[in-house]
Amino acid sequence: MRETTVLIGTHYFSRHGGGIELVAGKLASAYAADWNMNVIWVSSDCDAPPATHSILRALSISSWNGIERLIGLPYPIWSPLSFLRLWTAVGQANVVHIHDFLYFGNQLLSLMAAMRGKPVLVTQHIGFVPYTSKVLRWILSTINHTLGRLVLGRSSQVVFVSESVRQYFSRFTRFRRQAKVIPNGLDTKLFHEPTMPDRVAKRAMLSMPAGRPLLLFVGRFVEKKGLVILEQLAREFPESYWVLAGQGPIDPESWALQNVRVFPKLSQVALVDLYQSADLLVLPSKGEGFPLVVQEAMACGTPAIVGLDTATALAGLSGLIFSADSESEMAVPSWKEALRNILRKPSELAAMRTLVAAYASREWSWQKCAAAYAVEIDRIQVPGKK
Repeated sequence: MRETTVLIGTHYFSRHGGGIELVAGKLASAYAADWNMNVIWVSSDCDAPPATHSILRALSISSWNGIERLIGLPYPIWSPLSFLRLWTAVGQANVVHIHDFLYFGNQLLSLMAAMRGKPVLVTQHIGFVPYTSKVLRWILSTINHTLGRLVLGRSSQVVFVSESVRQYFSRFTRFRRQAKVIPNGLDTKLFHEPTMPDRVAKRAMLSMPAGRPLLLFVGRFVEKKGLVILEQLAREFPESYWVLAGQGPIDPESWALQNVRVFPKLSQVALVDLYQSADLLVLPSKGEGFPLVVQEAMACGTPAIVGLDTATALAGLSGLIFSADSESEMAVPSWKEALRNILRKPSELAAMRTLVAAYASREWSWQKCAAAYAVEIDRIQVPGKK
């Protein structure tokens, strides 16, 4: 591969803890370490940037993050005073790689790249989110069908993290090149299946009750992630012990349930202990591609129950993942029935642990993911190269 400078654009740096920024951080490191690319990672100054070195440079942009503080929507607004720095950084890049078109900073980077004649690679993680509010659903649908179609349609290459998100945008977007699906990678050394004695020891270390199903949620505490459904499930299944790891405007501790335990923002290393201890990951989110937390849980040998759109997001998962309806008016009854059927057969659930771990180890790695992106970057940075 020729010498290449890639500018990566995200709304936050990876220390913010969201799936999109974690994926971007892993790819930035892989580009620099494994593919010897020069990387400029541009993001808001809401969090500390990653450590930099000769070929990985972080550019923190002064931002206002009041929207997330007020309503939990992760949408920082970049300061106009930083536009000259952005213009210069875009000029230094061979390829601009943005993660999700929806964010203000990424729209700005896409515009600047077009003005400077730089190819743009977009990784689109999220499709349509069926919010409870009709107004929010209308706003997002309008943005996707207008600004989304424009940004994705004029980009040099669009990559989706799941087939379901690709299908959604393909209904109304004409891509310059055929859109690709590249699943997110995974640190298979960090996220791995433990031995049974290790699981028992970790449960004891975390003071988890023995002899009770341990059900885990990992993600932001917001409507999109299905917190309303989770509260109903925790009340319906008091014999199960519910562990919720994350943070956000919804406070699960306000549910005042004795079978619910909340862990605030955790490092990936700390999350491994929770994944390996749990019997089942419960993620009733909607409008997502294929969340990284599902991959991490499966790699640790923990099966997952997810929304119907997530369960069909990637090929090859049939028989390895549970699902329930997260979007209709019958969402709560659907999840109650599905969970009841799963917990009724604990031996079958336990038997799935080795199967899901083997699949994750075989199919997902950051090396494999970054290699697929490196091919696309090399292809689009030279005009006319097929």
